[in-house]
Amino acid sequence: MYQNEARRFHLTSCQFSLHYSFESYKRAHTMLQNACENLRPDGYFIGTTVDSYELMSVLHNVQHHC
Repeated sequence: MYQNEARRFHLTSCQFSLHYSFESYKRAHTMLQNACENLRPDGYFIGTTVDSYELMSVLHNVQHHC
């Protein structure tokens, strides 16, 4: 656990880059563990990533129009 309570954050934010951490279970676990350990107990984590269903729909439509 993080030793210096005064240096923990009220809020952490990860925008449109979470998917890079999900290359493997270990990488995803490490990213989430780092985010949690650096938050205060009442802190917030805000994460945004792409909508995989929408992305696949766009890809499917592009492939059929080429």
